[in-house]
Amino acid sequence: MLIIDPAAASSSWAYPAPVSSLDDVAIGAITLGTLFSKLVWLFLGGLMLYFSRPPEEARGIVITVVVLEFSAWMLVDLAGLINGWEAGVVALLVATHPAIGVTGILALRSGRETK
Repeated sequence: MLIIDPAAASSSWAYPAPVSSLDDVAIGAITLGTLFSKLVWLFLGGLMLYFSRPPEEARGIVITVVVLEFSAWMLVDLAGLINGWEAGVVALLVATHPAIGVTGILALRSGRETK
């Protein structure tokens, strides 16, 4: 959606602003920032998938993902709540971060116990 309709994708980040209220500069800034974050997660996800069989070798990647989940993405969602995002959507997004973080921590601990 980011590539097909950047204005609509940008309006979801600028909620509750309607699509027509965003100018080209705002759409470009939101699109660039969102694209960068999606590429970072695609890269980290690919690395985690690559190292999913020997998780003890992916310790640094898993720690990076856990730290990003708790220190960055959860705060982005909470900032969205403050800026007018729907509480139900934010609750689902915020619930996802501890699930990913705790799963990563448990994977690291299970990898350590099997040695």
